[in-house]
Amino acid sequence: MNASGFPRLVDLANQNFLQDEALALRILELLPPQCFPPLLKVTVQRRHWGTLKVMVQAWPFPCLPLGDLMQVHQHHQEDIVTAVLDGLDSLRARQIPPRTWKLKVLDFRPSASADSRSACCGTQASCSELLLAEPEMAHPWPSRGETTSLETREKQLWDPMKVLIDLCFKEVTLDTFLTFLIEQIKQRDEFIHLCCMKVEFHEKSIPIETIEEILNSMQLYSVQEVRVDCKWQFFHLAWFSRYLAHMVNLSRLHLSSVLLSTWNLERGMKVVFDYASQLYKFNQLQHLHLDSIHFLYRYLGQLLSGVKVPLETLCITNCYLSEDNLTLLTLYPSTSQLRFLDFSNVNLTCITPDILQVLVDRVSSTLQHLDLGGCGVTAFQLEAILPSLSNCSQLVYFRLFACPVSKYVLESLLEHILIWCNKAHSWVN
Repeated sequence: MNASGFPRLVDLANQNFLQDEALALRILELLPPQCFPPLLKVTVQRRHWGTLKVMVQAWPFPCLPLGDLMQVHQHHQEDIVTAVLDGLDSLRARQIPPRTWKLKVLDFRPSASADSRSACCGTQASCSELLLAEPEMAHPWPSRGETTSLETREKQLWDPMKVLIDLCFKEVTLDTFLTFLIEQIKQRDEFIHLCCMKVEFHEKSIPIETIEEILNSMQLYSVQEVRVDCKWQFFHLAWFSRYLAHMVNLSRLHLSSVLLSTWNLERGMKVVFDYASQLYKFNQLQHLHLDSIHFLYRYLGQLLSGVKVPLETLCITNCYLSEDNLTLLTLYPSTSQLRFLDFSNVNLTCITPDILQVLVDRVSSTLQHLDLGGCGVTAFQLEAILPSLSNCSQLVYFRLFACPVSKYVLESLLEHILIWCNKAHSWVN
């Protein structure tokens, strides 16, 4: 209703549309694309599941964002999924896809990304982060001399539909809706692929068998971010490395609170070597976060040697690092173009100042963010890296606290900050 109390024309049109599914079938293809998103919202709000089934078949965008609707209508999540998948089933009963068919992704993530929304609005030809290319064709065409049945050739005309979710294992048991959704996808695994951009582990007590069941049903090439923060032990890493090997588009890896437990050094080395060998396969890895891994100093070289592409972010926090570890950071190709370097709460007091200077010098052309908070940086170390920091042409963030430095050194630091500000001003102008 508008301010005057009279219904708008669009409200009347929506009401008539929802009340007559036969009419919906006839006019959906004539509607302009911008009418579909608000109409979808009204259809779900009024629980017209038959109309929703028809809308899916005529959806004019490559992405159908359903996550926010699922959040608002939590009591009808299964009804929404059933209507959407039934609509796809009816559509696939045809031998050939409709000429105007564009839908590729069902996005069940709440508050989907701007890229997903732009794909829905048709402002991009495709949603790059949602429609990752598969490493191999799911249904390759037969080579010369091979024959396939008519049914198989018809299936090949349809690209697999991708169902996009985020996985967060933070409860002892799986979410009821997630269990239902995975079961529905399993019944259609020939033409619907479960994809996930982000996988998080926050609950150690979830049975590995339960996690394996989900990972085995998922297209692992779609994973771009993995976060482990649940006090895993070495054998968990060994188990997970089998799946990590297939996450070829992984961009961000966060490991936190991994425990040494009772594993001896030799067995621990084998696990780390296996894990590093998986990192070697990642051409997309840009962000590596290692937090509260108290044995990291023993294996840092093995882990970083597995990364063959330059990282954008390296965060090593709440750990112990030796001088040899810092020396390695100045040698590996993966640390040559860092933009974000975070050593917060890593005790660097006993590190030779020259090593810190070489490390900062190495990334001076790219470094934007440097965090040395809680590192116990001494006056000699700070004086050694100040000239190198002055050469960091892109530095915009530098954090330092809990450091035993004199007033003179702090004044010198402020002078260098003024130099950075003047340089930044001249670059802007």
